[in-house]
Amino acid sequence: MKKKTLLLSGNGSDLNGTSPNNDFYKLLNAGVFNPQLKKVLNGLSFIIILFILGSCSEDSTESITPDPPVPVSINTTSDLVTVDFVLDYGNNENANDLVVRYSVNNASNLSEVWLFIAPESNFSSLNSTTLAELPSDRYESIDIETSLTDISPSDLLLDTQGNQISNGIKYKLGFATVKGDKISKDMGNIAIEMSDQHYLTGRYKGSWSDEMFPNTPVSIEISSTGSSLSGPGYLNQQFIPQYGGDEDFTISAQIAGEQLQNIVWNELLESYMGGCVGLGTGEGTIVDIVTIRMILEFENCEYNTSNAEIELTRSF
Repeated sequence: MKKKTLLLSGNGSDLNGTSPNNDFYKLLNAGVFNPQLKKVLNGLSFIIILFILGSCSEDSTESITPDPPVPVSINTTSDLVTVDFVLDYGNNENANDLVVRYSVNNASNLSEVWLFIAPESNFSSLNSTTLAELPSDRYESIDIETSLTDISPSDLLLDTQGNQISNGIKYKLGFATVKGDKISKDMGNIAIEMSDQHYLTGRYKGSWSDEMFPNTPVSIEISSTGSSLSGPGYLNQQFIPQYGGDEDFTISAQIAGEQLQNIVWNELLESYMGGCVGLGTGEGTIVDIVTIRMILEFENCEYNTSNAEIELTRSF
């Protein structure tokens, strides 16, 4: 507490923590004044002392100590966004080529969810602070959906360094969650690298079903050239040969819109029944962007069928 300073004129004392002026008290006690005056001075002394004590109880220049700053973490994270898959669907070489299937958990307190695409080498350096500083063309605010939802980002979306999304570059697609003025980098992310291949290119798992062999597991690795698909296949879901050789069968087809035409299934099971050869032909349908269904007429060394149904789902 800071004391007020009181200066007495003439022979008054400086009462700012120093000894009072002795001459003043000599006048009070030496008897040189008449009794009435001495009585007045004694009263004045008492009043001065009360004034000083009262002054000590209040500080005319109050000192306010500010609260310590609240620490702000630059690495705040959340774990609210689930990424089911990211599919390179289009061939326009921009962010709109992508289809993202995602959902948001515990979304009640969120005000926004941002999607962003970062060069793989830049992703780990992003944090709450750097995300908050991103210009608006380097992230996209998306719907807060609690069930699996498909979206395609805007074709104007740039990567986090301000560059056009391009083929042949390793990216990570990530999310940030926003609660009020707090931004958190979400744990949900997925590595992507875009190309000009058809979106059906990839690895598929599913089953073969007919009268003799219902629900037989199969897996296929599909590649594309223009509108043609082809690839090796396996009679299991591990993408490895079940009956010797490099694969159990190969498949080829032509893409015509949402249809698969001229499907050819060539089978060679080297270690089955001394080497079993089979051939299937038929048509198919692209059920959705990750599911294919085919109907084949098929014959091999063991049996034949006119209604073999194969359903395959993209494996990410």
